[in-house]
Amino acid sequence: LAVIGRETEWIQELLNDHPPADDKTAQEVLESLQVISTQIARCAEITHRLLNFARKSEPVLQWVDLNALIEEMVRLVERVTKGKEITIERSYHEGMEPVWTDPPLIRQVVLNLLNNAIQAIDTKGIVSVATHDDAKGWVDISIADTGCGIPSSHLPHLFDPFFSTKGPAQGTGLGLAICQKIVTALGGLILVESKEGCGSRFTVRLPRRPDSPWKKLQ
Repeated sequence: LAVIGRETEWIQELLNDHPPADDKTAQEVLESLQVISTQIARCAEITHRLLNFARKSEPVLQWVDLNALIEEMVRLVERVTKGKEITIERSYHEGMEPVWTDPPLIRQVVLNLLNNAIQAIDTKGIVSVATHDDAKGWVDISIADTGCGIPSSHLPHLFDPFFSTKGPAQGTGLGLAICQKIVTALGGLILVESKEGCGSRFTVRLPRRPDSPWKKLQ
């Protein structure tokens, strides 16, 4: 993929220095090269996700301020929503105690769910992000949207590897499978509520500190 990408850039440079006499032909070639570049990036993303899905690793545990971690991801995603009629609402549990978990893995899960929520909204809507501490050893991260919702027939397959509700050029079908793998390895679970045409809610339920030994991501 890297070689194909470099050769594509080289062809673009050659065309800039020696463009075809026919402007229409030059434009068509440049558009074709752009398509190639876009698909290279998509293939690289698929490969990266496949490696993440297959990789065996040991979580690196530490005490985490869950609200601060989630807010960091929300602000990152808000940059993408600028100029769009998408509002992100927060409702963080005040005074939440730190959680013993792996920050990079939780960031990956939260970012994936936030991106999915935004993509589910066509032009205008709300993404709601909330945390909750049940005071019984469990904490919840809830990400909801007012988007298109998920057909009931798709719900049993949401976490199947390579299953995607998006178009063939929009998703790899590995995002939610990776999220479930991470959350399960961290001793938690993911709950889904959705109604077609009314939006969806994904809830990540994590133990504050599991009693059982941590599982490997394998």
